[in-house]
Amino acid sequence: MAGVKTITSAPAPGTGLPFTSGNCPVAVIHYSFRAGLTTLDPACFGRGKATRNDRAGLPKVFFYLKDSPLGADTVLFAGAYAYAAMLPGQRLYDTRSGSDPLGYWAEVNRVKRDERLKRLGYLGVLVSTGIGDGRVCALVFETVAVRATTRSSLIHAR
Repeated sequence: MAGVKTITSAPAPGTGLPFTSGNCPVAVIHYSFRAGLTTLDPACFGRGKATRNDRAGLPKVFFYLKDSPLGADTVLFAGAYAYAAMLPGQRLYDTRSGSDPLGYWAEVNRVKRDERLKRLGYLGVLVSTGIGDGRVCALVFETVAVRATTRSSLIHAR
C-alpha cells in the first residue's frame, strides 16, 4: 500500500481521530420493516435487505445520511419504518471524497479492515456508493440509539 499512511493505534487522549467528517454530529436515517425500534444493534446485521457483499466484514448497522437519495435502494424500502440518529462526526472515518489515507478500501480482508478501524477508535465509516446515484451511507460498528421519524418522501406511508 504505497503512499498510504499507516496508523496502528488510537490517538492520544484529547487529540482526536484523523480523517473524520469533523466535530459536528452527522444526521442519519435507518430503514427497517420492524416497528418500534429504539436501538440498532450490529448483532442483527444482515437480517434486513443487506446483500452478501454488504454482510462481508464485521457486523455493522447501515444508515443513509439524512436527505441522501436512496437511489437504487428506493424500491427495497417501500413501506419501511424510518429511524433517525445523530452520529458523532469526529468518530466516523470519512471516505466520501474518494480519499482513503488509512487504506481501508485497500485491505481485501473485510474483517481485518473493520477491526482496524474499531481498534483505532472509529465508530464507523462514511461512504459514497460510487455507482452515481448519490447514495451516501454510514456503516457503524456499535449499537446506536434511534428514534422513529417521518419517512422520506421516497418511501410510501404505511
